[in-house]
Amino acid sequence: MDPALVLIMLGLIGGTISGLLGIGGAVIMIPLVLYVPPFLGLPGIDMKTVAGIVMVQVMFASLAGAYVHRRHHYVSQSIVLWFGGPIVAGALLGGIISKFVDANFLKVVFGVLAVFSFYTILLPKYEQEVPPDFPVDFNKFFAVLVTVIVGLCIGMVGGGGAFVLIPLMINFFNIPTRLTIGSSLGIVLMSSVAGFIGKFATGQIPFLSALALVAGAIPGALAGSMLSRRTGISQLKLILAAVIGLAGGSVWFDLTQKIFRLSEWQALLIVVAVYSIIAGAVKIFHSLPAEIRNTKDAPVPSASDDKRAGG
Repeated sequence: MDPALVLIMLGLIGGTISGLLGIGGAVIMIPLVLYVPPFLGLPGIDMKTVAGIVMVQVMFASLAGAYVHRRHHYVSQSIVLWFGGPIVAGALLGGIISKFVDANFLKVVFGVLAVFSFYTILLPKYEQEVPPDFPVDFNKFFAVLVTVIVGLCIGMVGGGGAFVLIPLMINFFNIPTRLTIGSSLGIVLMSSVAGFIGKFATGQIPFLSALALVAGAIPGALAGSMLSRRTGISQLKLILAAVIGLAGGSVWFDLTQKIFRLSEWQALLIVVAVYSIIAGAVKIFHSLPAEIRNTKDAPVPSASDDKRAGG
């Protein structure tokens, strides 16, 4: 099978998920590009190369997805600026640092972020639909602090950060889900451009492979963004949790087998243990005082909110 055709198909899958869930697609693309080519009998791709390829795909998929969500007024300029600016600084630094760290360390970083996000998105929260351009308020200092750290990690592993930011924005900053999904694509676009610059400057991007992914990612992102508007909030959360959980689990399973030379059952037990430890960390984080996390009841739109408030 032609490697370029495989990458185009993987880009189509990743782009569709990107537009549907408001993520850049790295959380699904990294495992797909790592494990699907060898499964089909093609040469494997190392993690550093995968990170560079996926960074380009994320950049174009988030651009296409953000365009569609913006047309329907579910992209908040305030959210994009306060979350996007700091994450750009972190992603740029992370993209440069990734040149000098071990590939397995990058997998560990990705795995920790994925499992953390999986548990965070599943935290219970009551929420109703909100109208387009719904006004939001959040702790801006805490937003800057969190997004710098997220950007540093994401810049290393080759993503835009939405699969981490979306659970945080929904559960810790109480931003409505649909507004979070649209705005996160603008944030991802900013962070992926910064990460791309860092990786490009250090020669980590094979452009032919990246272009093949992009060829599938753009139409996929456009289709996924249109589908997102027709999907309920609870369904979007469940799909996102499933995607993140499977992606993180697959990376941890592979890591434990290769590094520690364990059997499949032993590796599976390690994966379960890692998920349990990070679940405890999530619960502790979620128990922080409300004034730190700026947690309030999820906004319920009233008749006066139906007018456009300007994001």
